[in-house]
Amino acid sequence: MAKLIYKFWGYPGYYNFVADIDGDTIKYKVKALNFGTKKEETLLGNDVANFKKALAEAKIENWESLYEPDYDEPKIMDIGHFSICYVNDDNDIYFTNGDEGC
Repeated sequence: MAKLIYKFWGYPGYYNFVADIDGDTIKYKVKALNFGTKKEETLLGNDVANFKKALAEAKIENWESLYEPDYDEPKIMDIGHFSICYVNDDNDIYFTNGDEGC
């Protein structure tokens, strides 16, 4: 079973997303302080296919461990932070983190 964990945080809140990807079923949980949200759902059918397609197009296996954007000009780097961890079906772990800029 593969797993995707996405976490975003900044002042004054956070957003967490965890998905368990098991064959033709994806179970996910979302918790977000900013929106007062806590949700658990299961994806089936076309939603699973679309999710897996988006993961494949993201080419997560090519990610660096640290996201460092190449900006043409200086940016403010205190807006928000993120981390993404993906564990594929072979238990290979891919991880990145970084900062949002504006």
